[in-house]
Amino acid sequence: MLQKGNELGLQLTDLEGRQSLISSSLLPRTPIIPKYDIAGDAEQEKQIIGMLTDSQSSSNNVILIVGCGGSGKTTLARNVFDNHHTRHAFSTALWVRGSKHFSHLELLSAIASAAGLKQASRGPKSAKKVEEMLASVLEGKRFLLVLDGVWSHQLVDGNNFLKSCLTVQHGSRILMTTRDRMVADRMSSIARIHHVKELDSSQCWSLLCSIACLDAHHQDDNSLRAIGILIIQYCKRIPLAIRLIGGVLRTKDPTRDEWLVVSEHKGWSDRSGGTVFPDDGMEGVAGAIQVAYCDLPPHLKHCFRYCLHLPEGFPITKQMIIQLWISEGFVEEQDGRSPEDTAEGYYMELVRRSLLLQTDQTGGSSPDGNNTARCTLDGCVRSVLRLYTKDLWMGNSMPTTSTTLTSTTPPPAGQEATTTESSACFRTIVLYNNPSADRVLHQVSKNARYLRALDLTRAGIRRIPGTVEPLLHLRFLNLSHTEITELPESIASLRNLQFLVLRFCRRLHSLSGGISKLHGLRTLDLEGTEPHLVLPNLAGLQQLTTLHGFQVNSEEEKASGWPVEDLKSLNSLQSLQIVRVDRIQTHASSQGVDLPMKRRLTHLELRGSAAARKPPNNAVAEEEEEARLDDVLSSLQPPQCLESLKIQSYHHGRSFPSWVLQLPRLQRLVVNDCRGYASLPALGQLPLLKLLSLSGCSKIRTIERGVMAAGPPGAFPSLEQLHLDDMRSLESWSGFDDEDGGDLPSLTELRLQGCPSLGSLPLCLRHSKLLTRMVVVSAGSLRAIDGLIALRKLVVRDCERLARISNLPKLEALTVTGCSGLRDATGLECLKHLRFVHRELTRMPDWLRAAVASSAPTTLAVVGREELLRSLAPGGEDWPAVSGVVCKVYGNLLDESPFFTYTKSTGVLEAFGERQQDLVATCAASLEPKSQQPSSPPQHVTLVRDFAGRITGMTPATKCVCLALLVAVSHVLLKLPAGYVGPIPTAILVAFFAATACLIYFVSQLQ
Repeated sequence: MLQKGNELGLQLTDLEGRQSLISSSLLPRTPIIPKYDIAGDAEQEKQIIGMLTDSQSSSNNVILIVGCGGSGKTTLARNVFDNHHTRHAFSTALWVRGSKHFSHLELLSAIASAAGLKQASRGPKSAKKVEEMLASVLEGKRFLLVLDGVWSHQLVDGNNFLKSCLTVQHGSRILMTTRDRMVADRMSSIARIHHVKELDSSQCWSLLCSIACLDAHHQDDNSLRAIGILIIQYCKRIPLAIRLIGGVLRTKDPTRDEWLVVSEHKGWSDRSGGTVFPDDGMEGVAGAIQVAYCDLPPHLKHCFRYCLHLPEGFPITKQMIIQLWISEGFVEEQDGRSPEDTAEGYYMELVRRSLLLQTDQTGGSSPDGNNTARCTLDGCVRSVLRLYTKDLWMGNSMPTTSTTLTSTTPPPAGQEATTTESSACFRTIVLYNNPSADRVLHQVSKNARYLRALDLTRAGIRRIPGTVEPLLHLRFLNLSHTEITELPESIASLRNLQFLVLRFCRRLHSLSGGISKLHGLRTLDLEGTEPHLVLPNLAGLQQLTTLHGFQVNSEEEKASGWPVEDLKSLNSLQSLQIVRVDRIQTHASSQGVDLPMKRRLTHLELRGSAAARKPPNNAVAEEEEEARLDDVLSSLQPPQCLESLKIQSYHHGRSFPSWVLQLPRLQRLVVNDCRGYASLPALGQLPLLKLLSLSGCSKIRTIERGVMAAGPPGAFPSLEQLHLDDMRSLESWSGFDDEDGGDLPSLTELRLQGCPSLGSLPLCLRHSKLLTRMVVVSAGSLRAIDGLIALRKLVVRDCERLARISNLPKLEALTVTGCSGLRDATGLECLKHLRFVHRELTRMPDWLRAAVASSAPTTLAVVGREELLRSLAPGGEDWPAVSGVVCKVYGNLLDESPFFTYTKSTGVLEAFGERQQDLVATCAASLEPKSQQPSSPPQHVTLVRDFAGRITGMTPATKCVCLALLVAVSHVLLKLPAGYVGPIPTAILVAFFAATACLIYFVSQLQ
């Protein structure tokens, strides 16, 4: 069922790279919205950004995006939210993903949580109290609040609601999206409304062909195109509907007959089995959703329908949903494939069909790599299919036919007994972050006889009931991030348990010996949990495919972990994390793990002790210890099928294991906090490596190129992301001087942070056609960033010797923080957005003057001392240099509070806070005449007066025409803001002189 209160993922973003996720008390983050490139979106994005940043509309601080379900409102809002212009305009941005089931108070609480006020979601509070809390945290800030998915019942009083959300000073804005027509009607008098534009036929056909994977030959097939246009009409030209049907068509042969079957599907007319949709803007997309669902084979229908039962906004990871499907028995057995592999195929097919939206494919730092990728369901798909499959769906009433209970809040008064009584029929219970889970769990453990999956992540529980025997059919148990201290011995009775997840249970001091009796266990995940007393023997768990947090015991404390030899017989493992590898004493012990025999192992993490062990007190002993550690790691050679490897906190090892070059399928290599390594092998020989992340390897001086004996001639042929962090001794790139572009041909992102000795970038990057993003922080010896032909976004911070940023022909966004040695920023002809931050300067640096003059960026944002900002304001000493900016100039103080905003097109200066009158007066005074000297009027007044003098010698007819022109232009000039002292807007100058010349010529011809 849908969640109440702060179930949403909420995000506070301190823009321009200063991001910090602030979790609500329930869900951890806002999902990333998948982007689809559709022609016309850029124009709509530009229009909305114009509304958000238009200084003339201070009375209209709300922009409302209105469209039917699936029309792309959220995608459009997210693109605006992420746009560089928006990042310059607002120092802080908040995103709140709404729910139809939110009340007015709950929506306010969600906004407060997004702003970092976690206490707003704890305990009952009045709307007034939440409003006061919200006003205090947002005071003095220029912020953007995005409310994605607003409903009319949440706007009890539109004006009061907006005032409580938004302090109208400082140019703050609210951007809302809705498919509720009543919201648009109610807000029409106080908000500017943008209706999402309908795609034209060519855009629809292009999108359909892209999702359906049609090649050029089939796109030109007139018979297919005719059917495709008919399908597009059925889809009402709604992007979501077209994507869903494109996902169906990609599973068909590109033939007329196959496409006709889809176009004639009964789902187009039989909308949700005759269900009448309320007025919520989903009518247009319902048919396509039903066709997409009905086209699924039975096993995928079961899996996808199960996803509908999970709460809206619940963080779904690839690994978790795969485990739940297996627990429910939805995954069919296939010869030669593990259930996990089969279920992953199901997952990817739903992603390809656009039914599951994969929002994060990086996998973070988890041992499982991309298995921690997140996915979500489109809200319209969820809503429509809930109605279509209503016989299998349970609502807030929790009828006795329910199979799933999901809740993040305590049951309403009087409903707790109903929950307990009906729990006997539940197959899945999710009590994510529920403070009342302790009471519910006590009852469930006695009554839920058919329960297969129980998720208590972050729930308010401290102990598991001593008796869990009634949960005979339980297959999935997740107790992550709870306060439990031990597991009961009775866990041995859960003979069908397949997945036991105990991540980051910081207070768990021991494991039950009963775990060794769970012979069907497939996952034991103890990542971040280090019990001091480990009891179970794992050697008998032959079906384990995932084992995280396997802690090696020590000679001093045999019961503090497992003997490493316990891993020898676990040959079904696909993902393995070994913790405290440095406790392994001998080469023979590490060889006993027998990693090469684990033919299915694809993800491996080898982690040393979190705190460095105290080194021996003499040089001989220290050398022996280092040799032992190198020998241990070299004997842990994994099988060649490995795809992801992470080595962390191996403090005293000297030599990086050479076997890494014998892993031809390796795609992801992460090395963190390995301070003893002085060199790396020639990693450029790895043919499939896509991500290389090195952090805290403080002795490494060079990165070797390395070229494969066979295959592509260049180094790192597949590398897409290169991250180097806290590499204090790194000085050079050995062998990367190839100017033919053969090295790093696939690189798209480069991050350098904390590399103070690195003096240059590899020359081969000058030929990279894919490198579009670069972040360079604290690279104190780097002198130049130039000649990168494809770079679009560059962030540099605290690079004191950086003297030149030049010849970056496609660079669109540049952020420079500190970098006092910068002297040259030229050759940036495509630069649109420039941000400069400096804590000391009081005048605009020369390189910034030159960059603005040569590039004429759309926006310029400067963060610094008040003296610097005053020099940039109209009339200030640096104003002539700034006036070359095309659109907007933003000046913020060091605490990111706004100081002024200047809009070029209107010549309007906005000053904020207590400095408003002072700044305007200073700007005006700077252009006033000195004492004892005749007054000099503003430039546009002088222009009009001089023109009037020039017509005195003309004939009466000519005078009449020119005087009429003079009156008209004066009328336009009078529209400039009162007290305006800036230059004449370009448009007025051009119109003035052009019209004057034409009219004088015309009159002279008449005479």
